[in-house]
Amino acid sequence: MSDIYEEPLEELKDALVNGEAVETAITEIAKEHSVPAEGLRRRAERAFGDLADYGRKRAVQHEWLAEQEHTAQNRMKLAELARLYGKNSQKYKDEHLDQWLKTSIGGPAHLEKYKKAWDEPGGD
Repeated sequence: MSDIYEEPLEELKDALVNGEAVETAITEIAKEHSVPAEGLRRRAERAFGDLADYGRKRAVQHEWLAEQEHTAQNRMKLAELARLYGKNSQKYKDEHLDQWLKTSIGGPAHLEKYKKAWDEPGGD
């Protein structure tokens, strides 16, 4: 026999991460799954801790992980650019790198950091 709260807890977790209000999410999800709202709340608090903090902490964690993934992808692109344009002039590299940085990773704020990584292998 499966736990009647398993699916509602997953939905509640997603709702909290997406910034929905705790009370609203509990009420709607409990009603949708025909489980007592207070029971869902107790199970959620045991599973997730303080529900108000859970959503905020998870949202920050998701944002950080997305940023890390984005950074990793940009480093791979930068390495590919370095490989492709390694035999061209510095002016040519700078022009292509500037254009790529402005369109790919958030503009000029990151430009110097990535130029340094380009010019100094292994640099950050």
